[in-house]
Amino acid sequence: MHRSWLSLFGGLLLGFSFAAVVHAQAAHRFAIRAGKLIDGTRDRPIANALILVEDGKIVSVTPGGNAPADAEVIDLSHATVLPGLIDLHTHLLLQGDIAAADYDEQLLKQSIPYRAILAARNARIALEHGFTALRDLETEGAMYADVDVKTAIERGEVPGPRLQVATRAMAPTGMYPLLGYSWELEMPHGVQTVDGAEGARKAVREQAMHGADWIKYYSDRRYYYGKDGVLHSWVNFTDEEARAIVEEAHRIGKRVAAHAIGSDGIAAARRAGVDTIEHGDDGCGGGARDERANRER
Repeated sequence: MHRSWLSLFGGLLLGFSFAAVVHAQAAHRFAIRAGKLIDGTRDRPIANALILVEDGKIVSVTPGGNAPADAEVIDLSHATVLPGLIDLHTHLLLQGDIAAADYDEQLLKQSIPYRAILAARNARIALEHGFTALRDLETEGAMYADVDVKTAIERGEVPGPRLQVATRAMAPTGMYPLLGYSWELEMPHGVQTVDGAEGARKAVREQAMHGADWIKYYSDRRYYYGKDGVLHSWVNFTDEEARAIVEEAHRIGKRVAAHAIGSDGIAAARRAGVDTIEHGDDGCGGGARDERANRER
């Protein structure tokens, strides 16, 4: 099976060689001479490995092999090489370790084009740190700008990892920021507001039409510990609405991620049939969680 781009680290996995990766992306056929290769399939690194890449795919890894005559060779004989890293939950269009005030400022004071520029910068930084694939789970109010960043990377306009994107995400009315402002003001929202089963199906179709690889929704909010010592939460969507999101997404070939932190939100997401649960820290063991979710199906 073909593997993804390599991330290249000098010394003891340090000193990432971003220039080598960018140069490699532009080449049609090239080889990497690695002093050591960690491929994740054996106990020890492969010494003096030759990695042959054609059209962006690794076609062979040979200990001590020779490069074809027509292949350019990138010499990393004094470096350690390993497969690219993957981050399955990022927000390229959100900057910093966000507090409520930071979040509001970004949505209110930064234009979507400006946020897209910062997202492209973030994608480049991720690649420089060895991440060759990201699943970016919603734009936090930046509409479909993640699709634009993904397209620019795919067309070679900007450097970055391969992206899977979720575009806008979903939450019901009044259950996701921006909140708490005067009722006289129409404020931007960090998600697409969705109400009712038919509204949910329509939102899935809209996001898929505009380039979503994944559909994401917020299953819960407001987390608290109950007398049972378990982290509980308020569930956002009704079961009918959540099932409509999942059923419609699956019907058109999309997978669904649900933000769910408390036990109640996790159980609701499982009843809906989501593909991945994001965060999922309900403060109890997996066995207890499974038993509760099965009981509530």
